[in-house]
Amino acid sequence: MIFFSFCAILFFTEIAQGSYLPTALQRDFGRIQMVPNNYKLIHLAALGQDKANDILRTRRQILLIQRIQLRLAELGIYKGLIDGEMTKQTIFAIKKYQKISKLSIDGKASSFLLNHLKSAVSDAQKLLQELDYARQKQIIKARKIIHNVLGNEDRTYAFDVVSNEQICLKRPTTRCLLLLAESAATQVNQTDLRDWTLSIVAAGFARVGDVTSALKVTKSIEDPRSIVVAISEVGMILAEENQTSKAVALANRFPEVRMRDKVHKTIAESAAKIGNFNSAITALKLIATPQIKFESLIKIADYAIKNNDTEMAQHLIDDAEKILPSISTTILKNSAFSDLALSWAKLGNSVQSNYFVEKISGNVNRITILCKLHITEISSLHSSSKNDLLDKAVKLTKGMENSPELDQAKACLAHAFSVTNDFQSAIKYISEIQRGFTHSYAISRVAISMGETLSAKQAVSLAKTIKDERLRIDTLLTIAHVRQDMGDNFGAEEVRKEVHNAAMGIQNSLHRLSVISDLSLAEAYAGRDSMKFFEVVLKQLKKMQDFRTRARVLTKAATTLYVLKAF
Repeated sequence: MIFFSFCAILFFTEIAQGSYLPTALQRDFGRIQMVPNNYKLIHLAALGQDKANDILRTRRQILLIQRIQLRLAELGIYKGLIDGEMTKQTIFAIKKYQKISKLSIDGKASSFLLNHLKSAVSDAQKLLQELDYARQKQIIKARKIIHNVLGNEDRTYAFDVVSNEQICLKRPTTRCLLLLAESAATQVNQTDLRDWTLSIVAAGFARVGDVTSALKVTKSIEDPRSIVVAISEVGMILAEENQTSKAVALANRFPEVRMRDKVHKTIAESAAKIGNFNSAITALKLIATPQIKFESLIKIADYAIKNNDTEMAQHLIDDAEKILPSISTTILKNSAFSDLALSWAKLGNSVQSNYFVEKISGNVNRITILCKLHITEISSLHSSSKNDLLDKAVKLTKGMENSPELDQAKACLAHAFSVTNDFQSAIKYISEIQRGFTHSYAISRVAISMGETLSAKQAVSLAKTIKDERLRIDTLLTIAHVRQDMGDNFGAEEVRKEVHNAAMGIQNSLHRLSVISDLSLAEAYAGRDSMKFFEVVLKQLKKMQDFRTRARVLTKAATTLYVLKAF
């Protein structure tokens, strides 16, 4: 009697858990007939209580595994079926989670694991909510700041952009192209991408000297990062036009310290770039954030060295050293030590340079700086220890395991050997690199070195083996500019033909248009007539429907026209 009661309970339990729900509903004169999913379960239960217990345990285990799979899927670790089976994919996902969470790694499903996962998913969801809330608060704060600084009147247009589009593309001017770019940017659906695209357009207005429009476009941006990019671009243009006081006044209107410091950094470096060091120092002194100030001191010192003002450079580097105690994280410290080692090397102070090299932790970081120092010394008068630097770098690779870091180290070595014209060693290190883009990057650096010392044909032959399309084209264009600067006009023209063929051969239409617009602008900046590329851009823009790409390409086209003085 007890056993039959148990079978009845089991039957109704299955109904309650949803495993005995109808799978076929047939309407027959108003009646609904139910066909159970697990009709075999009742038959098995009738075989005995032990068998029923086994089935219950099995079902509980299946349910446990399903719930674990679901939690792992919520965390993005498991991408398989929620089927309650301990497949290889499930075991792998469990082990991965156990490793991340520093649990004992056995790949087994357990109640403890499920409870741990529940907590992890809850924490992850809470963190995402907090991040989203923080971002919304940042946006509200940034909007308030930008309205206080620039006003909040709506952006108005002098003409109907849409109705004049065909006229603009037929007879383009910088202004109409930028207005079309702005119109396209506002139609980008995703908020953060729209803001980033608008910051590019604002920068475009600034680059052609229309600061007023640049600031008006900036007012429609919500994301603080994009606001900083746009305002920094305006500040840079003002500084390059020797209007540093206006740029500083604009930056000082921002109450948020880090926002203000980033703009001041751009202003200081832009002023130094054109040799206006007094204005650069004025802007530099206004930076309060230690890390931002350190980066700016190093950059301005580099401009001072290029300007042969070694005394100023030394003072700036000394000031940068004083900021070191304020830099806390290992990554930033390593970066700072590398910057200081390189700066002292450029001044010929090998003692100070070596001192900071010794402070750098991590083999790959040391190898990278040793290669940079080697390249710096090759191009300077201080070349006594160049062989020692490479020897040290090579020795450091011996103890490294196969990893992305080892690939990065070998890419640095390939570049360093190519600078000394040891292309055999450079190619050897390239052949040992296993990961895609690092391999392409190493080939790019070595091919450019070949272009500087060997023939254009040899450089192009190596560059054409680069798998990444954009990097291959950029490398070929750089080789063309190098050959042009060397007076090899014929070689440069041959390389440019390769550039054109490679760009036009890109299959993805969006990527092709973006690359061609880059080429058009790069050639214009190099002082060449890039109308051939420019006309291709305008022709393809007529068919372009992707608003983000359209806005970016139109902005580049406007800048190209401005540089060519064809507006």
